[in-house]
Amino acid sequence: MKIGVLILCLIFGKNATYGQQIPRIGSSQQLEVCNWNIEWFGKKTVGFGPADKVLQKNNIANAVMQTQMDVVAFQEVVDKEMFDSLLFLLPNYIGVLAPYNVELKTAFLFNKNNFRMAYSRVLAKGSDSFSTGRYPFELALIPLNSVSIDTLFLINIHLKANTGNDLEKQESYLSRKKSVDWLKAYLDIQSVGKKIMVVGDWNDDYDKSIYNQWPTPIAKLELQSNSRFVFLTKALTQNNIPSTTGYSDFIDHQLASQDLLNVCSVEKTSTLDLRQMIVDYANTTSDHYPVYSVFNSFFTGLNQKSSQFNQIVCPNPASNWIRISDGVEYDSVSIFDFSGKEIECYNLGVYNQYHFDLSNGLYWIKIKTNNGCFFQKLVVQN
Repeated sequence: MKIGVLILCLIFGKNATYGQQIPRIGSSQQLEVCNWNIEWFGKKTVGFGPADKVLQKNNIANAVMQTQMDVVAFQEVVDKEMFDSLLFLLPNYIGVLAPYNVELKTAFLFNKNNFRMAYSRVLAKGSDSFSTGRYPFELALIPLNSVSIDTLFLINIHLKANTGNDLEKQESYLSRKKSVDWLKAYLDIQSVGKKIMVVGDWNDDYDKSIYNQWPTPIAKLELQSNSRFVFLTKALTQNNIPSTTGYSDFIDHQLASQDLLNVCSVEKTSTLDLRQMIVDYANTTSDHYPVYSVFNSFFTGLNQKSSQFNQIVCPNPASNWIRISDGVEYDSVSIFDFSGKEIECYNLGVYNQYHFDLSNGLYWIKIKTNNGCFFQKLVVQN
């Protein structure tokens, strides 16, 4: 352990941070979701982001490691090798990089001790609604020890920036408006009953647009969706808190579905101002701050939950059947392979006993109840 700590100290170096200690935000009993534009991460051309790319990587890795948040959504990842080397410094996280071809990509990190990935996919691919080609990138995560939620859906976005001359800025505004229109249409149909967060660099503010104070294009996702979505970052806009180092506007937002908020109360939504913690932050790390939310009533103790679950399902290991204990109220039982593919789904059966024909190996079993969904490994031995 001491050798590992020494190696990390040598990697990050003495000059990576200073002043205040980067706070730990992550907790075993809460869910933390963060989005962070990391400014041309890995771009080797001079003038694009921090000049010292290795220092930038080490600062980002140190911030993620110290804060210990569950999910981090990045924007502006340029170089895959640099992204992979960042993951090497964060062994508790799994990373997923958006597979589209444009230079500025989005990516996710998630804590592998708390989640497994069901899938990741690019939305709206080929649509002209995203003029940058930075299509929404969706990640579906199955919590390993939560009684509040079966699947958490996250959509990572990076809309068109407000740059150039006035005509170009107007075109960017219209591009953001068209992208938000697509998102609203998608969410109105696809989000019913799902626990969803849309996070990222929206490049616009909630109250008024950063382009000539025009009506903001993003608020319609909250105001015109029958109260099914809430901007968690709205209060940060209203309190005139910036999300970048150079401008006063708040442009890095988090939108949550009411279905998520019904089971997970929000304790805090905030920016993490790293300027007092990382030397010359704006020039060494990013021109955006991390933005995060902390949710309560999400995770439960894994050992306690596993013990409770093992008393409900038997036998485990199993050969060709399982039984749900008497007195347990539930709606359905499903079995998944480890890729997340559903293999079997049963409604209420006779004597709570369910038969299957599966090869030897490890599977996931899900029991859907009124209090949420329970997941546990199932060992099949014939």
